Amino acid sequence: MLKPTLQAELHWTESSYADIVFWFQCAYAIGYLGFGPIIDRIGARLGYALAFSVWTLAHIGHGFVHSITQFASMRFTLGLGESGSFPASLKSVSEWFPQKERALAVGVFNAGSNVGAIITPLVVPAITLALGLARGIRRDRRSHLCVADCLALRIYRSPDAHKKLSAAELKFIRSSDEPAMATAMSRDRVSWLKLLTIKETLGLRPG
Repeated sequence: MLKPTLQAELHWTESSYADIVFWFQCAYAIGYLGFGPIIDRIGARLGYALAFSVWTLAHIGHGFVHSITQFASMRFTLGLGESGSFPASLKSVSEWFPQKERALAVGVFNAGSNVGAIITPLVVPAITLALGLARGIRRDRRSHLCVADCLALRIYRSPDAHKKLSAAELKFIRSSDEPAMATAMSRDRVSWLKLLTIKETLGLRPG
């Protein structure tokens, strides 16, 4: 949305802009693979808070850059942090929803990114005009950092650790797991070949 404005201020060429987009997409690819094991190890609660902190700090950093290289590094960091939201969201869905309801739950949180893409063209120009480009970027998400992280740490719990979840509700969540998936998840390590034999894997496609 701000490409023409930023291009004039930071003196980008079209090639420079392509490099910036490339490093952002590259970071997403690395982040998907990197955040997956981290979230499996520390859980969705801390994992999502970590991802949110990284991408919010990157948002703030955009307001202090003065060169193409600096801007690309901020976009790279932003991509790393944003990519962690998807493994964390999927982990949360797998913990809180029975197998037969997970597709709907994934559809709901994925719809959020599309709603954001609709709202952004309306909000970003208003921020830019009201606050100016630099101030708008710097203050874009600074105030949300502590609030959102505190909410993530305060509210979210896995079903096993949630005090208000009854035994019947926990049984319902766990009731419909597929035997093949349950067998694979019970192992310490799963080979890529074995993973490809599970039907849920075959339903995935690149984003």
